[in-house]
Amino acid sequence: MHRCLQVDEVVARICDKLSRRSALALALTNKALFEPAMDHCWRDLTSFWPLVSCLPEDLLEEEPVVEDSNRPSRMMHLRRMVSASDLQRYIITYARRIRSFRPHPHQAKHWLSNETLQAIQLVTGRQPGVLSPLLKTFQMPTPGKYQWYLHDGFANQLAPCMGLFVGPHVTSLEFTSLGDCHLYCHAIKSFTDTTNLKQLSIRAGREDFVQDYLTSFSWDHLQELTLYSGLFELQATDALMQHLSSLPQLTKLNMARIDLSELQEDQTAPSRDRFPALRHLVLSKVDVPRILQCLPPTNQVARLECHVTRGTTKDIITSIGAHCNPLTLKLLEIEELGATWPLFQEGTRDPEGLEPQHDEIGIEPLLKFHLQFVDIRVWNTIQVTPSQVERLISTWRSVKRIHLYSVGTTTRTPSIDHSHILAIASSCKSLKQLGLRFDASKITSETTAPSPGHPRLRRLYVGDSPIYSPSAVRGFLHAAFPSLKDIRYRSGCNWHIPIFKDRWKDVCGDDYQRTSWAQ
Repeated sequence: MHRCLQVDEVVARICDKLSRRSALALALTNKALFEPAMDHCWRDLTSFWPLVSCLPEDLLEEEPVVEDSNRPSRMMHLRRMVSASDLQRYIITYARRIRSFRPHPHQAKHWLSNETLQAIQLVTGRQPGVLSPLLKTFQMPTPGKYQWYLHDGFANQLAPCMGLFVGPHVTSLEFTSLGDCHLYCHAIKSFTDTTNLKQLSIRAGREDFVQDYLTSFSWDHLQELTLYSGLFELQATDALMQHLSSLPQLTKLNMARIDLSELQEDQTAPSRDRFPALRHLVLSKVDVPRILQCLPPTNQVARLECHVTRGTTKDIITSIGAHCNPLTLKLLEIEELGATWPLFQEGTRDPEGLEPQHDEIGIEPLLKFHLQFVDIRVWNTIQVTPSQVERLISTWRSVKRIHLYSVGTTTRTPSIDHSHILAIASSCKSLKQLGLRFDASKITSETTAPSPGHPRLRRLYVGDSPIYSPSAVRGFLHAAFPSLKDIRYRSGCNWHIPIFKDRWKDVCGDDYQRTSWAQ
């Protein structure tokens, strides 16, 4: 055996690249490879079958539950009483290898009946996590998903038995609170151990339970919280937001489809001790300004991602300027829903209403931040002025990516031209991707680029920028940006000035990778 295979880390890396079947075959080839290969096989489980396969053959009998030619399901019932010796092989050899358990009905053909699981609970003395004592990640089975595969009685009664897998070492918990299954909700609350829990993801359906659940624990070690609603928006209360803002180690908060209309608007500045550790904020389909108002002036938010409805970006940018900390915010992403590139293929018609509205979006409030990544995708036109470029190159000097683009096309000529693009590239030494609509029609055969060029820029996004001479622009870009590999322009056929699109195609030619905005 090669010497490198005697290093545990090397063997573990090899196993990570193998399928479960291949890892099992590897475990059987050499005794020295057995442990790391079996660790890989058992690390991430999505069904009860590994446990079933370790139990004595005379302990269980199977019964068809769903007769489906594609995904037949079978329930494993007891033939006799369970003894501690029946579980010995599994617990000693395999249970401690499991790190992630995400049971899903579509991934499994065999299921342990509730009677079997309850019997195992009694035999093991209801010890939490006895079947996976070192489990780190657990996804609670959702009753609603099981009704298509198993009878409702099993789905509703399964939750209390999940304490067999959830022990004190769990650091990541995910569950859905849907429907009126009170037993399911009681089970979740009973085996929640906040000692080591660092990540929590909740899909909220029962508003009263979620509010009570989150405010019932201090969550002293929680670092990431994801809270999103299903069909009906969860209505956040002042008590809930007050509690979340007090979590001492919460570094990432992800909220989606949460109704904030009932929150009281506090006219005074938030207390300095609110959200003391928050660094990453992700907001989707929520009232972003209302959330930002909860942040103290000295907040430490470094990443802000907003996925919002059409026409709200202007107010959001204003709110960011008023409530985010210029000393800490480094990454900003704002995407209006549907503003994705390209929405259409060549030769297809753009949908009605694509043309941007007259209400333009400005970036003035963002120019006081020292941003390193800026990605704003909206429906309305983003207007950048020469004076704003001057401020941009002084405050965004460490920026690596600037994407400011609109889905729609417009006949209005941009206020900036190629000289401003050069100024940004020369001042922002780390810039690799630049997306700005600029007036390229001023580039002629007599226009010269500075020498040497700016070698760091790899991608240029031009949108529907006006252009007069493709050959002159191509020569200019060759000289100004010698490392440029990718030019992206607005796709779709419904340009207000279609000839611009054809000219940008000519600019790309065979020299550049011509791609759409979506890639």
